[in-house]
Amino acid sequence: MMAVMLRMLSDDELAAEWSAQATLVLSRLDEAQRRWVAGLFSSAIGHGGDTLLSRMTGLDPQTVQSGRREVAAHLAECPADRVRRPGAGRPPLEKKILH
Repeated sequence: MMAVMLRMLSDDELAAEWSAQATLVLSRLDEAQRRWVAGLFSSAIGHGGDTLLSRMTGLDPQTVQSGRREVAAHLAECPADRVRRPGAGRPPLEKKILH
């Protein structure tokens, strides 16, 4: 499957169309799902995959790399019932005001 995709991406017009469709699909996913899909494609591409997926999706290369690592670890450290790990994200407004 990835070989077909890479051949298709050598054609600029098809690559632009695929990128637009990928952006649409990724926009419908939550942040963890976006990271995992980008990481999955990146690992299939191999060397340079993080940078390529970053350019195509608009995600930070570190985010793509995190997704690739999480997928390689079989999502073992990723809670199924949460988008973020406990303690991740912005602090509550009350905590921010008090400090």
